Amino acid sequence: LIQAIDRSEPRNPKIYFQASQLFARLANKKKMILQHTLALLNKALNLNEENSAYLTEQGYQLTLAEDYNSALNAFNEASKIDDGNLQALHGRIKCKILQGNFRDAQQEIDFLSEIQTSEGSSGELCFLEALIAWKQANDASRCVSCLTDVLNEHMKLLENQPPGYEFMIAYNPEFVLDAISQLMHHIGSEPLAPGDPPNILLQQCVHLLNQLVEIVPGSTAGFLMLSRAAFVSGQFDDAERALSTCLRLDGQCAHAHLIQAQINLAREQYKECSEALEKAKSIDFEVRGTPTYNLLKAHLLEASGQREDALKTL
Repeated sequence: LIQAIDRSEPRNPKIYFQASQLFARLANKKKMILQHTLALLNKALNLNEENSAYLTEQGYQLTLAEDYNSALNAFNEASKIDDGNLQALHGRIKCKILQGNFRDAQQEIDFLSEIQTSEGSSGELCFLEALIAWKQANDASRCVSCLTDVLNEHMKLLENQPPGYEFMIAYNPEFVLDAISQLMHHIGSEPLAPGDPPNILLQQCVHLLNQLVEIVPGSTAGFLMLSRAAFVSGQFDDAERALSTCLRLDGQCAHAHLIQAQINLAREQYKECSEALEKAKSIDFEVRGTPTYNLLKAHLLEASGQREDALKTL
């Protein structure tokens, strides 16, 4: 694609920008893909270096790549060119929250809340309020309330949008996944037992994730999160179907095998659970340091009568 644009439209920054913007939202945060989308964006900036929108997009993609310092620089440059660029301000605040600079982030959120009062709070601002409510104050209730509002409003805006480039940019699967991921933190990780009352928040997450994988059928992150949500719902067959698709898309997804191990444990299939854990570890040795891996290992040890070793693992 880059070579095709280089040949046919080498002086057209808009095409470089639009191609970069689209594929960055479909990249599943994979840094190898983001390197290419950032390369496209740099070509646009080389042709139009004073474009605030291009710099804002650069900051956004650097945030996806978890390069927060470089992202902050890009957002600051975008704001210098256009001090009314709210997306750049939102991006800058998010970087500060993710870096743990809550004081500055809260001050900027308060300022934005005041100037946007007459227009109503935007979805992006509400998302930032949810992030800081949880990361700074551990206010789960406030966080969940904001995230629910964000997702409801986000989906309403897309109701009459026809499929296509504009729809995918507006939908932004990375944003939806980020918001659902934050919600999932407050739902828990243990599956509902038969007879438990339905969890409305969990049902909403499953519904949104089913929508997402229909819109973006190549989203490994979407299928992985859907499998986790289905598992917590107690829908083990649905969870395994989502895992199967996830592994078909990316056979080296260690976390998919961890979820499979959770399903096996819930079914008391201890041999299969152990095999899934070993598969996850063989793909990514670092999973040994995750709470999920160690909790599953402890359950397996306890099931085999090795209670002391289970306690040591925990």
